[in-house]
Amino acid sequence: MALNAAEEALVRQILAQQAAILSLAGNEATITSKLGATKVTLADLGAASSINDTDLLLARQGVTEKSLTSALLRSYAQSGMIGLTAGKARQVDQSVTATVRATTTDFTGESLEGTLSNTSANITAFHGVAGVTYKRKCLGAGDITAGTGLTILQGGVSITTAAGDTFDVYMLTATTCEVRNYQRAVIDNGARQLQSVSASVAANALTIGALPLTLEFRSTTAGNGTYSTVTGTPASLVISPGSTLGAVNAVQSRIAILAINNAGTIELAAVNMAGGVNLDETNLISTTAEGGAGAADSATVIYSTTARTNVAYRVIGYVESTQATAGTWATTPSKVQPAGGNAMTAMSSIGYGQNTQIVTRTSGVTYYNSTGKPITVMLSNTSTGLGIFLDGIRIANTSAISHTETFIVKAGGSYSYSGTLQTNGAVELR
Repeated sequence: MALNAAEEALVRQILAQQAAILSLAGNEATITSKLGATKVTLADLGAASSINDTDLLLARQGVTEKSLTSALLRSYAQSGMIGLTAGKARQVDQSVTATVRATTTDFTGESLEGTLSNTSANITAFHGVAGVTYKRKCLGAGDITAGTGLTILQGGVSITTAAGDTFDVYMLTATTCEVRNYQRAVIDNGARQLQSVSASVAANALTIGALPLTLEFRSTTAGNGTYSTVTGTPASLVISPGSTLGAVNAVQSRIAILAINNAGTIELAAVNMAGGVNLDETNLISTTAEGGAGAADSATVIYSTTARTNVAYRVIGYVESTQATAGTWATTPSKVQPAGGNAMTAMSSIGYGQNTQIVTRTSGVTYYNSTGKPITVMLSNTSTGLGIFLDGIRIANTSAISHTETFIVKAGGSYSYSGTLQTNGAVELR
């Protein structure tokens, strides 16, 4: 196949260097340096087929012929003798600069591997050379949003980048692409990353939210030990006026914030920890739709905007709140705690950060454990009988002898007693 005018001009540039190249006695590193100055663009070359072994040997030796075809010229450029990048040739040892992040981020003329600048622009399109894969390492935070011409293969509609994250962009055409192989940077201190959560009150409703999340969820099959990574920004969860979540008037409640994996989409859920629901993340959960005013009133039910069945979840934080009237969300939460590290593990165990205290307790009054962790209660009676009620259930009904009853009250639980206590007869580890 004859060369066109543009291809012939490129060959002439190569031939002009031939004498110097042949004098290098096959030193490929030096040949590469010499040929790196030749500006070869993919747009100048036609469709190419594979180069045969003989032609490759000749090309590596710097030998070209007048019958050189566009296929050979293309393979020559791709053989490693010319540092070819998308759009232009550069030396193999070229320095790599950051691609500027913009709404439309253009790789044309950029190196195949490099970095993505630290700006906050939301990327909605990548442009480049069709058939080329660009590899980038992020220098900071920003968003990549899927849409017309931009597909994120890992299932998310958007990705929030962080410093050290890496990904590939494969150009289907010059203006359409696939984002592939997105990998989060490894946290080198071994600590679990905290998730940013929020809780606010307005118009007697509680709104729970979270910033963009990237979480690992267990498989929904108990015998499968693999996990999936899901990225996205969940919609806020609104606890409507009149919905108590099982809270009690003027008593502090601790509400766990959950992220659930709904077929690759992260959604929020909430449950009152006083209900004793298992939240160790080894199980699957089913949620009930919040449902509007007065419809979310149980401490033993997990609520989400839409009911979900048998989904994996992560605990991403909790809210501590005391409302004068349960279900009237008027007082700003006293604490909003993101989960991670020891925020909800060791610090919630009995004895951690607790002291033994003499407390004043009155027969027939219900006392709530609002400390956020289990407490141990010791009640010593006189020679009268002693009845003890834990979460409304009688657990002891002793005869008229003097003795001490010891029991544990879970976080958010309650207890009461009937009878007469000794002086300083109520002691709690709290």
